[in-house]
Amino acid sequence: MIVVKVELWPASRPGTMKTLAVMRLCNDGTGSKTRRNYDVELLNVKRQAWKSGRVEGHPSEAVSVWRLVVKGIQACLPAPKTKADERQGGLKL
Repeated sequence: MIVVKVELWPASRPGTMKTLAVMRLCNDGTGSKTRRNYDVELLNVKRQAWKSGRVEGHPSEAVSVWRLVVKGIQACLPAPKTKADERQGGLKL
């Protein structure tokens, strides 16, 4: 499992880090040695599942892990189709 955390480290209060969000990318074992499949979860501040998605056929070692992180975000937060979708939490990249 790959875990990505978004943390806030306020300059005005050193040592008071706060986790804002967590993303978990779990290899489900259904891919191959060169292409892997991941279940993705975005967790809120309370570490509760907020959004989920799936990445299939990711080239395991051919590209940076950051490409997988971007694909995970896009799988959970697809680009909004309308302004109303955007207000409800879609991600426009």
